[in-house]
Amino acid sequence: FLLDLRNIYPLQKNPKHSFTEVNSEGIETLSSGTFNATTKRWKVEILWRKEDREGKKFYDLRIYTKEEISGMLKKNGLTLKQIWGSFNGDPYSKECGRMIVLAEKQ
Repeated sequence: FLLDLRNIYPLQKNPKHSFTEVNSEGIETLSSGTFNATTKRWKVEILWRKEDREGKKFYDLRIYTKEEISGMLKKNGLTLKQIWGSFNGDPYSKECGRMIVLAEKQ
């Protein structure tokens, strides 16, 4: 079982973000979000544009700590096997933007 999650610690350090990028398909995106440390919810708005088309998406996500994920996995019959900080296999730390979790059935 593989999970790709946001790491809560960078969001706690910097609860507001905004950035723009253009991907390889020429889609320009503007992402802005706010993290609420009390509720552990991350609210994100993404505006995208490609040539004459544009759209908007909203996300309201609950972000979990490593300990919370481990507890939920265990409660549901899974064992935490490994955590990485990226899909490149970087070690997990509180500074990583992601938390890639590998679990298996007990």
